[in-house]
Amino acid sequence: MEYFQNTSWFEEICNQSKERVYKRGEIFGLQGEPLQVVGLVLSGKATAISFSKNGDETWVGEYEEGQFIGLMSLLTNNVSNFEIKAKSKLILRVLSKDKMHELMRENAALCEVVAIDLATRLNSSVSDLVDVHTLSVKGRICAELIRLALPIGIDPDRQIIRPSPIFVELARRLNSSRETVSRTVSELQSKGVVAREPGALIINDLDTLQQVIEFI
Repeated sequence: MEYFQNTSWFEEICNQSKERVYKRGEIFGLQGEPLQVVGLVLSGKATAISFSKNGDETWVGEYEEGQFIGLMSLLTNNVSNFEIKAKSKLILRVLSKDKMHELMRENAALCEVVAIDLATRLNSSVSDLVDVHTLSVKGRICAELIRLALPIGIDPDRQIIRPSPIFVELARRLNSSRETVSRTVSELQSKGVVAREPGALIINDLDTLQQVIEFI
């Protein structure tokens, strides 16, 4: 949050909001109910999960440091289409929708930040939708590994995912199964494309991994 510390809108939000701490697994908002507040994530992560009528779960997205929770309800007054709960210890600045509307009317910089947040989330959702319709399950797994990875040093072809991805969470995010994720990573490992190290997953050959996505 350091990049927000000296902005006028962040100061105003801090003045008009309350800090709330959510334990891992604690619910911020329920599916089918309107959100009455907006939260700015100071630290931790929250996960959005949609439940079907028969109880099947679909991973919708995550909220991380610097992102807002509850913008759709703020701008549309619609009920939430998913449940939002803390993935880890979650610290928010929470304020009412009326207060948030008031601050947005008075601060153009805050409107810009909100627009960027929404555009980023929309772009991610569209990318996920395209992947579902154009890639196989294994292709989506490979694409997600690339998305999670960061460069190692100056070699652009070697990248690292740290901490190592949890297969059950990766499967939920991609609407797959843990077994499929594990099997795909094992196949990539046997070909030398990726390697497991304590606490991390190394991508040894980014170009090959990208080619795997295209040809699976």
